[in-house]
Amino acid sequence: MDERERQGWKVVLGGVLIMLMLGVTYTWSVFAGPLAEKYGWSQTEIQLAFSVMLATFAISMIPAGMLQDRKGPRVVALVGGLLLGLGFIATGLFASSPFMLYLSYGVLAGAGVGFAYVTPLAAGVKWFAEKKGLVSGIIVFGFGFGSLLLAPLASELIKSQGVNQTFLLLGIAFAIVVCAGALLLKNPPAAKAASKSAAQNEIGPRQMLGTRQFWLLWLMFAFSAAAGLMVIGNLATFAKLSFTSVHGMDKDAAYSLAALAVGVLAIFNGAGRILAGWLSDRIGRPNTMLVMFGVQALLLASILFASNLSPWALFAWMCLVGLCFGSNFSLFPSATADFFGTKNMGVNYGFMFTAYGFGGILGPQVMAYILDAAKASKGSLAVGDYSFPFLLLAVLVGISAVISLFTRGQKGK
Repeated sequence: MDERERQGWKVVLGGVLIMLMLGVTYTWSVFAGPLAEKYGWSQTEIQLAFSVMLATFAISMIPAGMLQDRKGPRVVALVGGLLLGLGFIATGLFASSPFMLYLSYGVLAGAGVGFAYVTPLAAGVKWFAEKKGLVSGIIVFGFGFGSLLLAPLASELIKSQGVNQTFLLLGIAFAIVVCAGALLLKNPPAAKAASKSAAQNEIGPRQMLGTRQFWLLWLMFAFSAAAGLMVIGNLATFAKLSFTSVHGMDKDAAYSLAALAVGVLAIFNGAGRILAGWLSDRIGRPNTMLVMFGVQALLLASILFASNLSPWALFAWMCLVGLCFGSNFSLFPSATADFFGTKNMGVNYGFMFTAYGFGGILGPQVMAYILDAAKASKGSLAVGDYSFPFLLLAVLVGISAVISLFTRGQKGK
């Protein structure tokens, strides 16, 4: 390993440290119940905070990317770590009303996640021209694995310290660890950064937004993100219903098994990021997208069949869905670098990531509307009520697989 490669892997290490802390994004359900219980807020009020956070996360990546491309990754990641820490600290101190919760957690912490998220990805792909997929996968693996670590930690802290004190403690920890990871980030020397990517045209955001390629990638990301987040948001409820009504488990056992299944899904979600990144470096981004989206579409169309076989068949199904969904987070940053170059990677991927924000807000709302309508008509949900929404998801991901066919023959693999 030469000196350049050693420096590049230090950047990757810094990115993983940052992403581990940003994984708190997917632990909102741990905080939602205690906040509702303490302040008497409705679920609508509580969940709106998460939606505001996701929207701010996605939107803030655009200005963060612009700054990253001009000032470098370190300063932007430091700002992100401080914003994230301050957002959690302010939530613990001042969020005694929904409006303050939206400002502190939704806007301030959400902006912190957006600023910190884009920087290691933009920096990492510049160090490894031939391993953009693998490097992106390793970095974003930290985000998925971080949620698996932070959810039980936050739960235990809430039990022993209370929800407000937990926000304070986590805010301090996030600021320290993210800023420590930020100090490891830097861009490679300009003369050496180019290598193979020097032959590519470096495309800025304005030109990128006018290309057919950008919108094909954006649609694929939006559809696959909507489907994946709709599944993740409802899978625990569906699994518990399947375990009790189809397989006759008692409620406590079904709840424990469903919780375990969600944890296993998170592990495979993280593994899918590395696997897809590695595979895409070898067979190309469009080919990997076709495989991952095609398999996911088949899985979504077959969920009721799997749930009727056995609890372990449903377990295996959830693992594979998590594996496929995780691929998004290594495929799309590396594809953005392939097609539009690495010079403007920060802001370019910021625009690309708005697809995730769109899918993450719209998808779960559509799923909730369909299930609420079914529940209102019968008074309770049955396993069969999930057939239409899961088929709808299969269609969305299937469309993404078809779109991937039209990205062939372009720049990148």
